[in-house]
Amino acid sequence: MAPRVVSSAEVIASNDDLLAEIFVRLPVRPLIRFQCVSKQWLALISGRSFSHRHARRNIRSASALFLRRSSYGRSRYGLMEPEFEFDFVSFGGASDADDPLKSIGFVEIPSGLTILQSCNGLLLCSSRGCVDSNFLYYIYNPSTSKFLELPALVGGDSPTVLAINLAFDPAKSPNYQVVCVRSTEVSVYCYQTEIYSSETGKWRLSGAPFTSQLRMVFGKGVFWNGSSIWVGLGKVFYYNLEQERFGTIPLPFELEGTRFQYFGESGGHLHLIELCESPIVHFKVFEMEKDYCGWRVKYQIDLRPIRNAFTEVYPEYHAPFYNVGYFTFFVLSLVREEDDDAASLVLHIPGKIILFNLKDMSYKRLQDVEPTCGDIKGSLQYGWYDAFQYIESLSCV
Repeated sequence: MAPRVVSSAEVIASNDDLLAEIFVRLPVRPLIRFQCVSKQWLALISGRSFSHRHARRNIRSASALFLRRSSYGRSRYGLMEPEFEFDFVSFGGASDADDPLKSIGFVEIPSGLTILQSCNGLLLCSSRGCVDSNFLYYIYNPSTSKFLELPALVGGDSPTVLAINLAFDPAKSPNYQVVCVRSTEVSVYCYQTEIYSSETGKWRLSGAPFTSQLRMVFGKGVFWNGSSIWVGLGKVFYYNLEQERFGTIPLPFELEGTRFQYFGESGGHLHLIELCESPIVHFKVFEMEKDYCGWRVKYQIDLRPIRNAFTEVYPEYHAPFYNVGYFTFFVLSLVREEDDDAASLVLHIPGKIILFNLKDMSYKRLQDVEPTCGDIKGSLQYGWYDAFQYIESLSCV
């Protein structure tokens, strides 16, 4: 009997090294489907070493946003508590079938879940909290539907959590950290930092409790350049994870107090946008220098093309006395591409979500927004604090 001839396809299919060389060049979505081919392919693609290699080779920018829409319902205690739903807005016009997160329901808890932060493909989520229970925190990959519940904080349930933020750079390490800043029982001006490491699976105290002359105010956190960063009252706070220390960054001289409309990271760049009050259509986008030495003006924005295009939204601008009108909008996200010159703003104007290309001043309508019960027609349902970037990722949790 003649020996069986092994085809080249069979040789490749049985060789993990050759498969990895092919798979690492493919996008995330087909790789997720390929996991169903065989146990061998599942083990290879879902492995931490492969996901890290894939992330280092394929640095991706956001392809969509999760938008948190809130309403209020009455809890079993008679209190009005927020109820969150999420809309998925794709920049490429994906259908509802492509929505990786129709609801935050990967775990069943009575209080429900919400997103706190998006960081390079992973989401930090939490329970919405009940009067008689502690918050639960989760790391979730919406691309793979894998999640991890974080263990209880070292400090227990008595201190108040002021900030909790995910720190993850898949280009440098497959592991992530979570930074928690909480008050202590000593004083509201006394703080303690705890750090969770996915490598050890545990929380640990970071340094001794410290005091501040002014109470630190934490907003929506951002991970950038090895630090967790928050915009507070009149300044920017950051916590450097390598040095495990706090620092402050002054706001641009044009800005005072908390007068900003957007604060976020994209493509390794940290951006801050000044507050835009109607009927202004021109504003600046500031970018932080890598060495934290200060801010520079990266973009000068002119939104007249948007204002002029949507006459049904801003009809007063085309009336004889257009200056009595108001140009209402929120910046939801600034998305930088691999090409440093390519960037887009995701804008929310009344009734619509718009993608505005800053390079060629073109735009496209991403989604119409219908007012929910209680919303005033022409109002804005989302702000930058409700927008969370979706980046396709194989990263393990």
